Amino acid sequence: MDQLDRSPHLITKFHNSPAIPLVVGEGDEEQILYVHETLLVTTSEYFRVALQSNFIEGQEKRCSFQDDKPYAFHCLVQYLYKGDYNVTTAWPAAEGGEQQSWFLLHAHCFALGNKLVTSSFKKFVVYRLAGVLQNADDPPTMETLLAMARIVYEGTLPQDGHAMRDLLALYYASRLGGEGGHCAKPDSMCWKPVEIEGLMNNQQTEFIVDVLKRVRGSSSVDVGKFMRHHYKKA
Repeated sequence: MDQLDRSPHLITKFHNSPAIPLVVGEGDEEQILYVHETLLVTTSEYFRVALQSNFIEGQEKRCSFQDDKPYAFHCLVQYLYKGDYNVTTAWPAAEGGEQQSWFLLHAHCFALGNKLVTSSFKKFVVYRLAGVLQNADDPPTMETLLAMARIVYEGTLPQDGHAMRDLLALYYASRLGGEGGHCAKPDSMCWKPVEIEGLMNNQQTEFIVDVLKRVRGSSSVDVGKFMRHHYKKA
């Protein structure tokens, strides 16, 4: 159900279905995105139940998400129609430094996919972020990585967020260096002692435990190996 069938038959079918308004955010940040109902219900268990039932969403054919980020929904909509998404177009005026904010957006996308029960989108987000982390010239700072972990760990349980949790913990472990460390990256990419202390003083116990499990593991993020284990392309 969560694998998007891109056959001409379905393309015709979803264009003939009504466009559902998704009201995302609130106040000055509120945005309304219109998505064909067939795309929503064939890729998301949340929308299937909400729109094909007697719930108010099904009666009004309208869904509201006041507590969510419009930018993550922009990525979801791009993915539904194109099978891909671009954080730079979904959030062109990213706050607080573009690249660091775009890292956070990947985490928000994964949490959103988990909330909407759309496993194909979640898998793609992990796949996309793994490639970004491996090739980033401006890697996530400790502050950014901890914020990403907070978004993912608060938005998932171990059983439904394991792929992204594994990726973040593996990435953190890959940048550990110094005596007894495993950092195979340039010195500028390895965590400094003060940054490592920042993790250990952080209150994200689950993330810390996951990192420690991987300290003796792989010394670098091997995207190919990681994705063969966690992800199968549709």
